[in-house]
Amino acid sequence: MFEWHARLIERAAMSLAHFAGSTERERLSWKPQAEESSCCRSATEQLDECIGVNFGFAAVLSGGTPPERSGEGAATQKDPEELERLVQESGARLAAVVRGMTVEDLRKTYDMGWAKLSGSVAIDLALANMHYHIGQINYIQTLYGDSDFHAPEAFFSFPV
Repeated sequence: MFEWHARLIERAAMSLAHFAGSTERERLSWKPQAEESSCCRSATEQLDECIGVNFGFAAVLSGGTPPERSGEGAATQKDPEELERLVQESGARLAAVVRGMTVEDLRKTYDMGWAKLSGSVAIDLALANMHYHIGQINYIQTLYGDSDFHAPEAFFSFPV
């Protein structure tokens, strides 16, 4: 069970990094026009969130505290290759923690700073968060006229 979930996390991180890499460089920090009250975020901001969630959850699930967030706009200071690398690195770190978990760890409650979650909910949320942002980045691509689905080959297969 833990190996399976760890592999899903790694696959999602790889796919998210791939979708980011297929986004036009000048569109990574672009925010689509929306209502003034919109909370629309750029692909770069979404990648930064996933990186923070993965590293933060890994830290808490392994008995530590989440790392301090770098603040608004920090992701825009990173080049696209660095963001892609950090997405995969954060996924690998979280997957490594998941591989070391026990059934008892799934039942424990962990304080994420913004919510108290069971271990099982925490690892599921991190995975769901990456899947959600894959879709968001793909949608941003369609908004600037790119109708291709830039999924990596591994997106369509998963060796068991």
